[in-house]
Amino acid sequence: MKGKAMVNPSAKRAIPGLALLLAGLAAMPAQASVTGMWRVTGTISGKAFALDCKFLPNGPALGGECTKAAGSGHGAGKTYVLSTGAVSGGTISWGYKAHYMLMSFTVSYAGQLKGNEIQGRVKAAGRQGQFTAVRE
Repeated sequence: MKGKAMVNPSAKRAIPGLALLLAGLAAMPAQASVTGMWRVTGTISGKAFALDCKFLPNGPALGGECTKAAGSGHGAGKTYVLSTGAVSGGTISWGYKAHYMLMSFTVSYAGQLKGNEIQGRVKAAGRQGQFTAVRE
């Protein structure tokens, strides 16, 4: 067969499957970028709070730290290293360990990213509230 390229019959069957795989990957939502500094404000059980958070995504995992903002009352300037965190599409969650007097607890955030803003719910020590985070 001079001048004709030989194509493996199994390769002919693989081409449609590859096309479907590539089409599926193209349709997947892009991972939202949350890298950088965010000002997080909200209330939990009627008490206002403000944090400055630095998010450092590593694939679907989220690392970083949150510092209690100056002027936000008891513990201002205290930094909390994230102990949990995840980003999936436009959904983001993170948490850290905190202490108040003799009590230790986890503060957990979960929200939706829309542009340069995250809105969601916060939970700590059996209490709940809402927060908004704005990219700085």
